[in-house]
Amino acid sequence: QSASPQTDRKTTPSNSPPQSSGGTSAGSQQSHPPQQTELANTSQPQSASSHPTQSGDRAEQPPAAPTNSSPASAPEATPPNPQLFPVKQKSRPAYNDLREETGMVLPHSAPEPDPNQRLMEDSGKASIPGVTPASKPFETAQGRERREAREREAEARNRVQLPATREEPEQEKETEPEEIAAQKNRQPDKTPPGHKEPPKPRRQQDSGRAERFANLLHDAPNNQASSPAGGKRLRASQRGGAFSDIADLIKNRGRVAILALLAVPLVLSVSAVIFITGKSLIKVSMSPSQRAGEEAFNEGNYDRAVNYFNEAIKADDKRADLYHDRARANLHLQKYAAAVADYTSALNLDKNFASARLDRAAAYYYLGDYSKAIADYDELIKADANNVDAYFGRGLSYSKLKDYTPALADLNKVIELNPHHTGAFEDIANAYLAQGKLSEAIDAYSQSLKNNPRDANAFYMRANSYKRLGKTNEALNDFTSAIGIAPGRYEFYNDRGYALYESGKYKDAIADLAQALKLNPTYEIAKHNLHAACSKLIASIGNSAKSPEQLGDLAFAYYHDDKFGEAMAAANKALLLNAQFRPALNIRAAIELKDRRFDYALTDADNALKVKTDDKDAMLTRARAYLNLGRYDKAIKDYDSCVSENDNTSLFALRERALAHLLANEGALASKDAQQFLELNGWNNSMSGPTVLLWWLAKRQLQDLDGANAALSQGETRLKATQWPYGVLKFLKREMTLTELNNLARNEREHTDVRTWLGFDHLLGGLRDEARTDFEWVKKNGFRGNDDYLLAVEQLKDEARN
Repeated sequence: QSASPQTDRKTTPSNSPPQSSGGTSAGSQQSHPPQQTELANTSQPQSASSHPTQSGDRAEQPPAAPTNSSPASAPEATPPNPQLFPVKQKSRPAYNDLREETGMVLPHSAPEPDPNQRLMEDSGKASIPGVTPASKPFETAQGRERREAREREAEARNRVQLPATREEPEQEKETEPEEIAAQKNRQPDKTPPGHKEPPKPRRQQDSGRAERFANLLHDAPNNQASSPAGGKRLRASQRGGAFSDIADLIKNRGRVAILALLAVPLVLSVSAVIFITGKSLIKVSMSPSQRAGEEAFNEGNYDRAVNYFNEAIKADDKRADLYHDRARANLHLQKYAAAVADYTSALNLDKNFASARLDRAAAYYYLGDYSKAIADYDELIKADANNVDAYFGRGLSYSKLKDYTPALADLNKVIELNPHHTGAFEDIANAYLAQGKLSEAIDAYSQSLKNNPRDANAFYMRANSYKRLGKTNEALNDFTSAIGIAPGRYEFYNDRGYALYESGKYKDAIADLAQALKLNPTYEIAKHNLHAACSKLIASIGNSAKSPEQLGDLAFAYYHDDKFGEAMAAANKALLLNAQFRPALNIRAAIELKDRRFDYALTDADNALKVKTDDKDAMLTRARAYLNLGRYDKAIKDYDSCVSENDNTSLFALRERALAHLLANEGALASKDAQQFLELNGWNNSMSGPTVLLWWLAKRQLQDLDGANAALSQGETRLKATQWPYGVLKFLKREMTLTELNNLARNEREHTDVRTWLGFDHLLGGLRDEARTDFEWVKKNGFRGNDDYLLAVEQLKDEARN
């Protein structure tokens, strides 16, 4: 394992000293383990943003087997994260919906005709300036008759005062009754919509009528228009008419101004709504497939989201945002090549799509193509010299290439632009650590912790830096702080256990190393270290153990070294000297639980709890015994007592309680506990995959098919492909055959898992006989220490009762 404080450590001999993870989470010199399990910040999915802005979002890597030597090399920078948006979007309204909400008229919609804007020729009113008169509203025959009658009466009054030199009125009297009769015979309600009648011929007008009408209005004598005085008076009256027209014009324009003033706030309000909600008039409409894809994405069901986006792209392959949406889903599915292809398609359609370029750079980063990632970040910085995300991503990319000078320049630029950036100081420290500049690294980690005091990873990395400088006490303090924030991180326990081992505190080291293995049973470094610490403690006590305390420590060391016979003998000797010696009672109860002697385990656990009522070790042992005996209510009560503090025991109790609720047919509570465990403990230890399956089964118990699919999709996204039972998730999603799954199972435990979940798959598919066969196989041949064994046996009991 790299970055160890010591070099040339052997891993094979039983008496070789333990090893430190040395600040790595993958055994591959990674800069720092992610903060996925941090209690306050672990609910965010991995790859949660298009740009690497939060160090707490980084994905934890599984440990590698220790090597024969561990050079004191420093970790590399962690990968950036792809963008996550929208967090939760409401479905965008269609055009008509937006019109109803805002009252606005969209460009493609013609406004309704306004009768008040008609041009009233006969009354002498002008239309509003700048507004095209609308057509007259529809009239019935009776209405038209009344209107024309009023017009005739007005015309008759005018004719009375005018010289009757022509027979025009007589002609009107002859023709109008025929027109009225024709209008009465019409059926306007049967006229097709949009039909326009031919224009009526206008009556011939008297050429001198306008002049005589003007003279009448101004009390002019008859036929004096040609006289000088009359002409002067007429010109004066015309000037008065002009002023009146100007006044009317000003009045009408005033109305327009008022309307414009009223319209401005409306337009501004609508624009503000559009700006705030991130909508545009062009993209308000969303196809059903795209809307369904966004909903599936927000639910964490990324496979389903991809399928919906496929349909949307088939319908319209010229929209860059659709390719971007599908790329985001592929990024969450860790299908980085597919994501790059989609981001590239989006950029081909819109070369200025900055978000797509930022996300593509992150996808290149995850593919390990750091040069292409840097090229994209370069383009973003050219377009925006203050793009913090681009500088940060480029700095991490340079760190991956071990080009630390430009990496530090970019990361310092991030600090310049954003002094409170939560990830930059930590990655600056990683770059210093990679160059062996421990003091500078410690200073940078300290600055990072000022910005984020809950950064468990910064405490952990600073602890390893202190350890390499020989400052053991400072290192132990930082390890303890890191564990207090993120108690689910197995490498934290391993490295503190290593520091305790070097300090000669073997029992405390054993406790930490055992916790590391409980979190990750395949953690080879912790296995080696635990064996070395147990050997040291046993050797230090030797054959001189005479007191209950010494015998209890001996039993403790033998138990964790998997020497259960010697452990039981030492515990019995201690209890002969002191029947209430609690550590010996706990060791004996734990061994009895392993041997499936549940009544004995209950007795010893009860006796230990009589000595100390809040002994969580005894309480967990008793709860597990109750669980195996089918006494789920008592088991849940004990788990409730344990799930109270921010420590590792509470996390185990939370996960066990999810199983108990599921066995008690309390799917809603089981689902809640499983999700909370994953948020607190992270997705990359041995219990994460089985907990995802518990979550899935709880959702199926509740008949929540969408929730069950989302659980599988998130598990596939966030668990590692090498992590068991990742293959079971793929099988349940119909992405792996049963033969392929059986080939992945390597031992009795994993074959028990396969047969159990095959049984539930058959059961939920209505194949009850096949399911019963699977569960009976598990009961007869399965590994009894598995949670899946309990699930299979309980299901057989249900089948027998029904």
